[in-house]
Amino acid sequence: MSDGSLLGKGFLTLVITLLLLSPVFPYPYQSAQRLGPTGHPISTFYYAREDETETWIEIVPDVRQNKLKPMRLNFSVKTRGKSVLTPPDSVTLTPILDPLYDPNMRRQPVARLLLDGQQQLDLKPTIANLIGQTHVGASVLSPCEGCAPDRIITTIPADAFRKIVLSQKVEGAALGLDFVVSAEQLDVLRGFAMHVKLLPSSRR
Repeated sequence: MSDGSLLGKGFLTLVITLLLLSPVFPYPYQSAQRLGPTGHPISTFYYAREDETETWIEIVPDVRQNKLKPMRLNFSVKTRGKSVLTPPDSVTLTPILDPLYDPNMRRQPVARLLLDGQQQLDLKPTIANLIGQTHVGASVLSPCEGCAPDRIITTIPADAFRKIVLSQKVEGAALGLDFVVSAEQLDVLRGFAMHVKLLPSSRR
């Protein structure tokens, strides 16, 4: 093989590498996981093309209908730049069911929270096209064609999220299941709120 051919392949490899790492490449190229203010891991993805960072945390609440805890709650925010400098306007809450949990169960695209047994928050899912079905005013995602939906995507205004994390007791319902957020999990969510500037860092 000639030296020219080797140089040409080396140049092509260099160009491909630069494209993968450049801001025009459409996929996230920088991810991290760090401990939040309460010592629990918080994950981030930086999307170079949009210059946007997604920050999220997940908890697994107790579910009244099943001791195996088939649901997890994903809380996430998107902010400009590589780090959170200003508090976001809202937090996205996505209740996610294990796709193998009772796939034939009828699941309504609704979610709600009850704070300290008094204040109820009805969470309106966002609008989206769905796999296999479409609900006006809801984003309900199915793992496959014809399957029951395994998650919904809801948006919580920043002020409402502060009320949630500062509550002493949080219960909820989503996709037909009732769940309870423990005191330890509320502490985790407070740490997340501090990390994304929705609570002062000194508040515990």
